[in-house]
Amino acid sequence: MRDSGAHNGLGVRAAPGDWSATVPLPSDTSAAAFARLFLQERATGLPGDFLADAMLATSELVANAILHGRPAFWLFVRDLAAGIAIGVHDDGDSMPFSPVIEPRPDQMDGRGLRIVEALRSTWGVQPTPTGKMVWFEMHM
Repeated sequence: MRDSGAHNGLGVRAAPGDWSATVPLPSDTSAAAFARLFLQERATGLPGDFLADAMLATSELVANAILHGRPAFWLFVRDLAAGIAIGVHDDGDSMPFSPVIEPRPDQMDGRGLRIVEALRSTWGVQPTPTGKMVWFEMHM
């Protein structure tokens, strides 16, 4: 589900202070591992399987930002009453989309947003003044 409207459940148009944690990401392939570690350290109260799924979906968003976006990259985390919200911001203007065609088994890409779609409760993309925020929410 894509939500480009004013309300997306995450407060993307609100001040960064509405997020419970915000951190800049490296502009290289170490960014996904950095984001997973940050999330693991931050979300200590989440059940293990749920946290593992959130870390996988976060890795996919970060990898997409690094591959298809432009620096600067930021990770946003918000605790929800029964889950977590994650946003990844980059300064690129190209909007992500889920491929219509199933990737070939030998193809190295084309699965990231499919994985996010399978794991999340809702997700979307929000243009920002400096780029875009791709986000998802997961509920237990």
